[in-house]
Amino acid sequence: MKTRILNLIEMLRGTFWTLPLLLLLLSIVLAVFNIYLDMSLFREREHLHQLLYFFSDAEHNRVLIATTAGSILGVAGVSFSVTIASLTLASQQFGPRLLRNFMQDSLSSASSPPPSSTAS
Repeated sequence: MKTRILNLIEMLRGTFWTLPLLLLLLSIVLAVFNIYLDMSLFREREHLHQLLYFFSDAEHNRVLIATTAGSILGVAGVSFSVTIASLTLASQQFGPRLLRNFMQDSLSSASSPPPSSTAS
């Protein structure tokens, strides 16, 4: 049983999408909690709603969110493409063990989740 758990942990450490997926789920939970907190704290104080929300029109909010999400996804896409291109070139010269070491490195797997989870 202990060997299966250790194999599962090693497999999860070796995949690149484990940490980004966990941070994405954490950002969704925090967004729902933030909405709940806003609704419970500012329900009685209607005059504060105008101070909290700069844009009162739904169209302006949509444009702001679309622009922000597009720019964040653009940065995430470029950084992911550069990472994959450099890994491809390095693995051709040094072998496939380099890819496995890169995937297991916690710093390299922690660099991609913030842009992708922020855009979600």
